Amino acid sequence: EFDITRISIFLFVTLLRESIFRIAHLRIYLLRARFSTNLQRTHKNLLHLLELVTCRDHKPQPPENRYLKI
Repeated sequence: EFDITRISIFLFVTLLRESIFRIAHLRIYLLRARFSTNLQRTHKNLLHLLELVTCRDHKPQPPENRYLKI
C-alpha cells in the first residue's frame, strides 16, 4: 500500500534540500565572483602604484625601463 502522506513528505523534504543546496551554491558562486573582481581591482591598483614608484618623471617610457628590475 502507498502512504500518500509519507510520499508527499519525502518529496517535500527532497525538494527543500535540493533548493537549499542550489541557493548555497549560488551564494558561493556570487561571493567567489565578487572576490575575484576585488582581486583584479587590487592588482590594477598595485600595478599603478608600482608604475608611480618606478617612474620618477611621468613621461611615457619604453616598457623595458618601466618596471623595477629585481
